Amino acid sequence: TDHASLWNLAQLLYEEGDIEHAYRYIRFSWDETNRYNARSRNLQTAGILSLIDLTYQAMQEKQNDCLRSLVSTKILE
Repeated sequence: TDHASLWNLAQLLYEEGDIEHAYRYIRFSWDETNRYNARSRNLQTAGILSLIDLTYQAMQEKQNDCLRSLVSTKILE
């Protein structure tokens, strides 16, 4: 199975700012290429995976910080 279209889609979604969907597509593509041991696809996917993953993790951390802040505010009330 060739998942090049999925990582291309993930890259387009990332460029449009849809980090959530980009992350889901790139992770699925990465998992599948690993499952089929497609080393050449792993090399092609690694760059965009790293970029999307770092952005996604930063987005998650920012959301967690907001939630912590809200919870702390509610506790202090």
